[in-house]
Amino acid sequence: MGYFDGLTNAAFKTDEAGRRLFFLYGRFGKGRLLATEDDERSMRAKYKGFYKYTFFVVVPAMIAIRLFLHQSLSVQLIVAGALIVPGYAWLEVHARQYPKVDARITFAESYANSAAGHNLWTLIALTLLSAVFVLIGLFIAFKGKPEDYWIGIGCAIFFGVCGAAIGWMARLKVRQKSRQR
Repeated sequence: MGYFDGLTNAAFKTDEAGRRLFFLYGRFGKGRLLATEDDERSMRAKYKGFYKYTFFVVVPAMIAIRLFLHQSLSVQLIVAGALIVPGYAWLEVHARQYPKVDARITFAESYANSAAGHNLWTLIALTLLSAVFVLIGLFIAFKGKPEDYWIGIGCAIFFGVCGAAIGWMARLKVRQKSRQR
C-alpha cells in the first residue's frame, strides 16, 4: 500500500457484523454502509483521489499564492477553502447513494486503520520530517523577521501535532507487526 492508501484507510472500517463502512467526516459523522466490495473499492478510489487533489493542487496553490502573489495567510486559507469545499461536496454527492448507519468511528480506530495501510519506514520518516519542520518553525519565530513570528509558532505547533500523531501511528504499526508474529 502507498501513502495515500494509508490516509484513505482512516475513513473505512469493518464492524463486528462484518459490514463495510465509510466515514466521510471521520469521527464527526455517521457511517455509510458499503454493501459490496465494488462499492468499497469505488468509494476508496474517490476518497484517495480527493487526497491526491488536495496534496497536488491545493497545497501547491497555497504555496504559489504566498511566494508569487505575496498574499496573506487569510487569503491562502480562503483559496484553500474554495478549492477543498467543492471536493468534499463531490464526495458527499457520491456518498449519499449509500445508506447511513448509526455506527461511528473513533480517533483510535481511524489512526489504527491508517497505520495498517502505511509503511513503518514512511511513518518514521514523516515523524522525523515533522520534527525538522518544528525546528524550522521555531527558527523562523525566534531568528526571523518580527512579522513572521506567528507564522513560525503556527508552523511549530502544526508540525508538532502532526509529528505526534504520525509517531503514534508508527507505534501502532510496530504493535500490529508484533501481534502478527
